[in-house]
Amino acid sequence: MSLKIRQFVTLLLALLLCAGSVRALPEYEVDNDTYIPQQEQSGTWEEDPNLQQEDAETEGETDPYLDMKIAVGLAWSGSKHGVLHEAKLLIADGFGSGYRFGLFDEEREFVELARNESVRALSMVKTTNLYLAGETFYTKAPSGQHSVLGCYHLRHPADFDSFESAQQAASEIDGAFVAWIDGVYQVRVGSYTNGEAARTAAAEYADGTWTICYTTKFGVNVVETGTTDILFQFDGGEQRQLGVVPGLSDDDPRPTWFKGYKYYGGFRYQRIGGGDITVVNILPLDLYLKGVVPYESVKIWPLETLKAQALCAKNYALINRNKHNGNGFDVCNTTDCQVYYGAGSGNMFPSELSDRAVDEVRGMYVWYGEKLAHTYFYSSNGGGSEDVSRVWGSNQATYPYLAGVEDIYEVQFADVIPNYYFSNTFTREQLTDILHAKGYAMNTNVVDFQVTEQSRTGNALEVKFTYENGKSNTFSANKSSWLRSKLGCRSLHFTVMRGGEIPPEACLVNGDQTLDRVDGLFVLGGDGQLTQLNGVVPYAITGAGDVVSTGTTSPVSENTFLVSGSGWGHNVGYSQWGGYAMAQLGYTCEEILEFYFTGVHVGEKIEGAL
Repeated sequence: MSLKIRQFVTLLLALLLCAGSVRALPEYEVDNDTYIPQQEQSGTWEEDPNLQQEDAETEGETDPYLDMKIAVGLAWSGSKHGVLHEAKLLIADGFGSGYRFGLFDEEREFVELARNESVRALSMVKTTNLYLAGETFYTKAPSGQHSVLGCYHLRHPADFDSFESAQQAASEIDGAFVAWIDGVYQVRVGSYTNGEAARTAAAEYADGTWTICYTTKFGVNVVETGTTDILFQFDGGEQRQLGVVPGLSDDDPRPTWFKGYKYYGGFRYQRIGGGDITVVNILPLDLYLKGVVPYESVKIWPLETLKAQALCAKNYALINRNKHNGNGFDVCNTTDCQVYYGAGSGNMFPSELSDRAVDEVRGMYVWYGEKLAHTYFYSSNGGGSEDVSRVWGSNQATYPYLAGVEDIYEVQFADVIPNYYFSNTFTREQLTDILHAKGYAMNTNVVDFQVTEQSRTGNALEVKFTYENGKSNTFSANKSSWLRSKLGCRSLHFTVMRGGEIPPEACLVNGDQTLDRVDGLFVLGGDGQLTQLNGVVPYAITGAGDVVSTGTTSPVSENTFLVSGSGWGHNVGYSQWGGYAMAQLGYTCEEILEFYFTGVHVGEKIEGAL
């Protein structure tokens, strides 16, 4: 749209037949380099199974959330990396070396059992026979040169009451290492692939006091990366898992590389059911949020926007602490929960602004009454968010704050929102093929397609296909993700126009120039209030007092259907781009969240709150 048209529509004071003047919001041309908030890249639309969980509980006289530790899954069964037989850690350049080994107690406080002050690169490997080629362990012997890390060892006859005493004994024996086995310090030596090799080695000890040993299926070895030299062995059974913390004191935090990203905090290595290793990052709540906000939002956005995102991410993490309990952690690092990349990688890392946002909302939460509110978020809503009952089928009375609102802010910045508008044309034949593939419209063809129910905020709730044989199928727009995907609908905010119709979105201005759509635009009433247009073909009163239609001819040919809309996401709760827009217009993070979540309160812990 030309600047001339935008200026005309923005300043037009002539009254429309129903209201006032039209203020145009320009179309956006896609910029492939523009950042899209991560939350909506997963395309997940189905009912969130965690919505019905009990809200996070608090206990004690002070804020129990303030310094809470969060356990974040980095590699687990079903994740991108899956469970691992080898998990490497590397302290980032410039941060020296040294690790502490131990376990995390019930409060996730680290209990040190051992340490190594000189190593920078570690590999945690399961206690089975492994084969090392280069710097990588394999579960089967590779071709070519390799070395072996076996699961049989020889055990020193004495037990030790401390790491220091065990380490002293191990230092006097070539190839020996310290092991912590179910609460007891031991000294072990060697690694053999079978019992016979271990017995042969034991016979070399003249006193005959060294015995053959191995760990249970829950054991983990710590080795220096690229070697088969065991630095520490841990076996706490099924209930206690190995913890590793980079740095030699709590005052010496060090960012550590794992699978291409740097993370702060400690790490836990768990062999669930005796299988491969699940890797979990354990760190304070605020430090976790600093690894979420710049990736779920844009790290250079206005401070109030980033603060709103931090609060949404905080509430989500607290309420969903047990979401992945079966996998040994609270929340994962993907869009299934919320994106977490820690200290980042390459040119993707937190900013001073995103860190500041987390610091400024420390001790603050989003409340509905005396409970933490479910603060769901998405990229953009296209002009209106939606009731949770309409999207996920939840009881609206249980979550009254997850109510749809007409969004008059987001659309004002439509020209800077990537992929804000979407539009796709389908023939009757193409629609028929889409339905046939899912077992509908068999032995007949589509003759009509329309949105048959629309919400009060302009979102499509129900669509209907009519066939040549007179029958039809009606689909719930929110539950039919396969259909929305085939139609290219990135949100629920869409309409369908049949070929030959005059589009309600088309608007003629200045006599011979056209606005492509009026959906999402605003009229200025005589009382000075803005009202959003929603599928209405407006009429304008000219300076001469003549009433002029603004409708245009249809851009869609006969026997075709235009599916068009705006937004990207599930439309429940907070619009990230809406938050950006409101902050640009001068609103605070409290005002932003109280707009998107009806009736909530943003502030410190409420006394007596659950």
